[in-house]
Amino acid sequence: MCGIAGLLDLKGHPLPSDGLVEEMARRLVHRGPDGEGCYAEGPAAMRLRRLAVIDLLAPPGPYGDESGQIVAAVNGEIYNYPELAGELRSRGHTLRTNCDTEVVAHLYEEHGADMVSRLDGMFALSVWDARNRRLLLARDRAGEKPLYYALCGEKLLFASELQALLASPDLPREIDAAALPLYLLHDHYPSPATPLRQIRKLPAAHRLVADRGGIRIERYWSLASSWEAPPWKESQTLLQERLLGLLQESVRRRWRSDVPAGVLLSGGIDSSTILALVCRTGTSGPRTFTLGFLDPDFNEAEAASRTAFHFGAEHQQQAVGFCDLAEALEELAPKMADPLADPSLLPAWLISRFARRTVTVALSGEGSDEIFGGYPTYPGHRIAARLAGLPAPARRLLASAVSRIPVTHGNHSARDLARQLVEGMQLDLIARHMSWFGSTPPLAQERLVTEEFRRAAGEWDPYSAVQASVNGISFRDDLCRIMHIDLSTYLQDGLLTKMDRASMLHSLEVRTPFLDHHLIEFAARLPTELKVRGAGTKILLRRATSRLLPRNVLHRRKRGFAIPLARWIDHERGDFLEAHLGEKRLREQGIFEPAAVRSLLRQHIDRRADNRRKLWNLLMFQLWYRHYIEEPVAAARPARGQAAITVG
Repeated sequence: MCGIAGLLDLKGHPLPSDGLVEEMARRLVHRGPDGEGCYAEGPAAMRLRRLAVIDLLAPPGPYGDESGQIVAAVNGEIYNYPELAGELRSRGHTLRTNCDTEVVAHLYEEHGADMVSRLDGMFALSVWDARNRRLLLARDRAGEKPLYYALCGEKLLFASELQALLASPDLPREIDAAALPLYLLHDHYPSPATPLRQIRKLPAAHRLVADRGGIRIERYWSLASSWEAPPWKESQTLLQERLLGLLQESVRRRWRSDVPAGVLLSGGIDSSTILALVCRTGTSGPRTFTLGFLDPDFNEAEAASRTAFHFGAEHQQQAVGFCDLAEALEELAPKMADPLADPSLLPAWLISRFARRTVTVALSGEGSDEIFGGYPTYPGHRIAARLAGLPAPARRLLASAVSRIPVTHGNHSARDLARQLVEGMQLDLIARHMSWFGSTPPLAQERLVTEEFRRAAGEWDPYSAVQASVNGISFRDDLCRIMHIDLSTYLQDGLLTKMDRASMLHSLEVRTPFLDHHLIEFAARLPTELKVRGAGTKILLRRATSRLLPRNVLHRRKRGFAIPLARWIDHERGDFLEAHLGEKRLREQGIFEPAAVRSLLRQHIDRRADNRRKLWNLLMFQLWYRHYIEEPVAAARPARGQAAITVG
């Protein structure tokens, strides 16, 4: 696990020794506290901050081939590097380390840019081909590791995090107004968008090639063929065996480490399955970590503790309250250059800090819901479609009944789900799904954002990222379409971004076994009834793990990694929101209507509505605006020089 940063002069001019790339890497030191390596020659420069996980005594890189003409830097882990290294050695290549980054350089020598398709792992990588004056950037299939880039005059800058690019004094900080509706809807900026117009995110499963022919961005992997293929015809028993085999192999590869490793354990089916399969690798007493809340409505620590005891794990847990969440927010706010309005970022940061005291690598359960059908919204769509077919008087009666359900500020209950179900029954598939998953739907955005700002943005299309994710794919049914949307937006730029930022700020490497691409491809071809049936979810996964897990885990209601956000707002009487959403400040910005924002807050405090997500979305944007627009960290000052090493 590392942080990478680099620069290429697209005209081929030698780079000045101004210290820019060095400063970019310095802003990534949390991603790699164990050393720094660099390459600088002619028009290209790369730096890598290393977190040592495999082959601890190896130099930090970047690494080159035998000639020194091909140089690679990798953020992440290539899990099949031992197999690739064996193939390369059999073809006469000389590898000096057991590091996966060195494998990438030699693999490029054999296959060029197509070598990305041979990698099994989580990665954001850069390869400089000096002979052909070609730069390759690539990101893993699911989007576990981030990669940002920007064109600045004749130069292409790239880095693992957005704030590293802002080291350039020539890169303007201009808000991307057209991307704001995406953030307000999704609670994050879907790739390739970022909050700044000049900076883009390389989407998952894409590569960027820059050479004499210019810059081109290409998709190297897609799930389209899996969604469009006929469902598997094997028996359920055989499919269960295949699922467990794929998942066991994924866990085995991700458990490989030369440093202490553990499991982030919630007590739900996903993390419990990972723990069970870790035990099957022969590991005795694996370390597990759980975060609990002092608010009992949100506390899952007891369930996780029982699961850990069942598997003989060396379990550690920590309980947190409002003051801990406030501490996490204070620490995170200045470091989120790409704003993320998922409140579970705070407990993710806290549990990463907690786990890092003991381990350097942790396995986590992200991705299972999206590939096996775990969200209650999935059966919810079918129920909503049936309700929409009721006679109009019956629909009106339902809507009236739901409107009388009292607003609750606790963890989402069955009555909260019932309210959302009825409210969404008249919407089309995508609008309904985003009303459930999103934060601020289009109609609410019209009231919230000033007319002047919307006009300045030009096109205002909150659904553009969703539509782009499904264009050109013939899905077997609506569930496949919705799951693909969640894989392409919510998982890629929401959940995975959250975990990457939270963990890497503590130099903790988090690996996600459910996102092995072989497993994703297998899951996409599962019959729908083996994912969702009636109100049941994750049908095949539950059956496949029925002999691995305790019954209380298999039948436990999904809760998610929620925090008592609404009660926190109540506890503070909205004071911490008022401080950042005040009328004077909003009027000076000219982005949000002060009266509309104040109405959201008053409705919430008076318990006339549950506006926790809309308010949190606005708060996180305001904190970003403060730290990156109003009071930004200064760009790099020219330095005396930039050290370089010869790679060969």
